[in-house]
Amino acid sequence: MAVRRRALLRIVVFILILASASLARSRRLLSAASTTARHMSAALATATSSCPPDEQSAGALCASHRSAAPCRIDSAKSALRDADIVCFDVDSTVLTYEAIDEFATYLDKSEGVAALTREAMEGGMKYEDALERRLQLMQPTRADVEGFINTHDIKLSSGIEQVVSLLQRRGTAVYLVSGGFRFLLEPLADALKIPRTNIYANELYFDTHGNYAGFDRSAPTSRDGGKAEAVAAIIQGNNTSAHNTANKGSGKGLNVVMVGDGATDLQARPPASVFIGYGGVSVRKAVKEGADWFVTDFTELIDVLRG
Repeated sequence: MAVRRRALLRIVVFILILASASLARSRRLLSAASTTARHMSAALATATSSCPPDEQSAGALCASHRSAAPCRIDSAKSALRDADIVCFDVDSTVLTYEAIDEFATYLDKSEGVAALTREAMEGGMKYEDALERRLQLMQPTRADVEGFINTHDIKLSSGIEQVVSLLQRRGTAVYLVSGGFRFLLEPLADALKIPRTNIYANELYFDTHGNYAGFDRSAPTSRDGGKAEAVAAIIQGNNTSAHNTANKGSGKGLNVVMVGDGATDLQARPPASVFIGYGGVSVRKAVKEGADWFVTDFTELIDVLRG
């Protein structure tokens, strides 16, 4: 009898030990689950707060992607719809080519010029250095400029005319901000019904015989980081213009969008509120990664402006 009791006692003790171990394991699992829940809650709050204030209702979208990227795209689209000013790069954005390279080809001096253009656009060389070296190679005369303008056809990126027209109908001021030359942009501005006063570009100098004598180094678009200066000047000019009188004293800043394909365009945000990268001609990695919204076709902008 005593033997049976001892055996029974051992069984009861063994069962109690198993139950205790199971309870401890359950507590550990419950604690881990609680910690995971807290982390998920924090992640959700962070994702939601990454959206701009006017898009907090779309917080679920941000959280579902675990990234601010969808909110950046939505914010860029909203900025485009409500833009006071949109600044466009010209080469490989409004145009399907780099105008300076086309000009170099016209002069039979394309060798080396295209490589310098590419290096500058990808951020591998300061723009002012690339510009000076290209012009030294080209040595354009006044007669060369006039001959190129008279014989060269403007090739616009598909959809850009409609984008500009839709913006202008909304009352948005459209500017051309380019590291190219003003003489090449003026016919383009006329074709798009953009005032020539809305061109920010580089000026060439010629001597009394019409030979190349340099370029205007004071122009912001002639140097690295200069497009940010140009956009800042545009903002300043519009802040003091009659059309923006209603916003004076209201604390409301101008909504400015920059659109372009190159590293120099990316530098314009800030002061631009938003940068839309364009890859319809050339896709540059730094631009694609740095853009608030990256597109390869202007129909994407048209769809937003029509919506």
